[in-house]
Amino acid sequence: MKIRNKAEHPWYYEFFFNYFDGAGLPKAQTSRLNKFDTEKFKGEFVFDVGWGNSQPGSWKDDKYTLEVVFMDTLVGAVTFECGDEEEEGEPELLLSHDKAITSGKINRKPSSFQHEDNQDASMDQLLDEMNQLIGLEQVKQKIRETISYLNFAR
Repeated sequence: MKIRNKAEHPWYYEFFFNYFDGAGLPKAQTSRLNKFDTEKFKGEFVFDVGWGNSQPGSWKDDKYTLEVVFMDTLVGAVTFECGDEEEEGEPELLLSHDKAITSGKINRKPSSFQHEDNQDASMDQLLDEMNQLIGLEQVKQKIRETISYLNFAR
């Protein structure tokens, strides 16, 4: 991950990298907590973060999602696939893990539910509406986990 520093003074940062498997279940988490030295790093700074090892089997053939969290704020998510072939490139940046799920990037198709005003609303619209509500973060997380589980069980 590449970031561009615009601050003039040193600052502390906390990054979390959350990995989810194709069912939306947590696979791993890595983190970086440190002080950004503005004298040492001018302009862009690159994080080289990963999870796994050189032994075969730590990543099964599947589609995965990586969430990037900065200071308790989800800044984006990307999807990637593990298989037999290596491929380099820049994945599409999704603004949330829910967008990755509902976009079908993780082996699932969005569901359609009847909204309270009797109009069809996609899962994506309903999750966006829920995420705009203030508070109840644990309840929202439980709802997202339940949706992931139900999509997996299908």
